[in-house]
Amino acid sequence: MKTAIKSALHQIGYDLVKVPHPESHGRELLELIDRQQINCVLDVGARHGEFALWLRQIGYSGHICSFEPVAENFQKLSQSMHTDADWTGFNFALGETGGEQTINVTAGSAMSSFLQPNAFAKQEFNEDSEVVQGEVVKVTPLREVMDQILARIEQPRCLLKLDTQGYDLEVIRGAKSCLESVRALQSEVSIKPIYESMPDYAEAIAEYQSLGFELVGLHPVKRDRAGAVIEFDCVMQRAA
Repeated sequence: MKTAIKSALHQIGYDLVKVPHPESHGRELLELIDRQQINCVLDVGARHGEFALWLRQIGYSGHICSFEPVAENFQKLSQSMHTDADWTGFNFALGETGGEQTINVTAGSAMSSFLQPNAFAKQEFNEDSEVVQGEVVKVTPLREVMDQILARIEQPRCLLKLDTQGYDLEVIRGAKSCLESVRALQSEVSIKPIYESMPDYAEAIAEYQSLGFELVGLHPVKRDRAGAVIEFDCVMQRAA
């Protein structure tokens, strides 16, 4: 039944994806938002706006800035946010350096990445991991646009959410000089890499810790067919 539903959704341009359960991850995230007085979420790798819509569903009412480079995804993101005055979208990717880069657009749009899916991804996710085209997109370091993005927000205190399919560390490296207003972050970290040259969870967490963040929680995002965790959402805050 699940396969039939996914196939039907693919035909009309959508994918079936899991979102965090509001009774676990959501409660912790809202407590973090309250504790750190977050008034802006930087939603990097927004896809169709699923994370932002979930934040609204669980009660977050502050500003959201979503970044999504893939044209088709951004079109659907724009539809999601068009009635929300405090939700802004940007049709480019964030990275360590600026320029243009080719992103691998996959059959399952949740897996589109600058990195190539590896053999394990093809084994676990079948056609969803198949690269169907390459799309040239604009890449900008966050440090070059942070002031502009936060210009209308008084005393910004940000949650930086990263879900870039193996590219999260590139994003944070392009933001190192402008992290003063980032009070918390959420990054998808890999236990079993699904892309070529993807950093693992230990490398990612160590780099975030070196920037002054401490671990708050780990929430499973994907599991393999045997039930082992593939990826976690890693939630961190500024160390006291």
